[in-house]
Amino acid sequence: SLPHRCFIIAVISYLATGSKYSESLTNNQYRMLAVIGQTQDIVLPCKLDHPMDVVDEMVEWSRSDLNPRFVHVWRSGEDHLVGQNPSYKNRTSVSTEKLKTGDVSLKITKVRLSDEGTYRCFIPGLNANFSVELVVGKWTNSILLECKSKGWYPEPEVFWLENKGKIISAGSKEMLRGPDDLYVLSSRLTLEKGHSNNITCRIQQNNQYREAKIHVPDALSARSTIAGLIAGVVFIIFVAFLVWKWRKYNMGETLIYFKGL
Repeated sequence: SLPHRCFIIAVISYLATGSKYSESLTNNQYRMLAVIGQTQDIVLPCKLDHPMDVVDEMVEWSRSDLNPRFVHVWRSGEDHLVGQNPSYKNRTSVSTEKLKTGDVSLKITKVRLSDEGTYRCFIPGLNANFSVELVVGKWTNSILLECKSKGWYPEPEVFWLENKGKIISAGSKEMLRGPDDLYVLSSRLTLEKGHSNNITCRIQQNNQYREAKIHVPDALSARSTIAGLIAGVVFIIFVAFLVWKWRKYNMGETLIYFKGL
């Protein structure tokens, strides 16, 4: 039998409350993470499979939990923001150039905690829609990703992958036998600083596999980069100081020496 869908749970430790966030990622949904204090702007992806000009199409970005629900609307070749939810005023945009290629991705600036939610990208004229879940939180140095899938027989393998299929060191793996005698697999991975932005969990059995993807913001890698730059600058200043002291000391010795003559 075909195994059930595979999904990733992102568990984010909030600094302010210590609470945890977790929810499944379904096959028709893409998840993105934003970090308050690190992620200033974020682009929610929505792109047609086949490039085409949609400048003249209506494009609706909305959240069903809001009233009014519209986050951004493009109509008749321009923004149509009359019914836009006020919390997004002057913070959303779509690219006219990208619309010409079927890319209707939404840019949100100055990301807030209240931006967290599931966004629907809908092009009525083409009957095309896509969901993007945005998770907004705060963490220190790492996040915990958990991948689950059920309905397998025999036991499958699990792989965590970065960009271009590079395998990350294996996380924990737990295998349970369900009442239907099929296997339920769960794997956890603690993602530290320095990894790529796009992480994939692949559960595989022979030629059959299921995948779940998650986009991680730049914060984890950016922090290590910034820390490295700061350390480098401090080191250069320190070396420069030592050189200056050495030159000053040797110049003083030379002046005294010549004075002795």
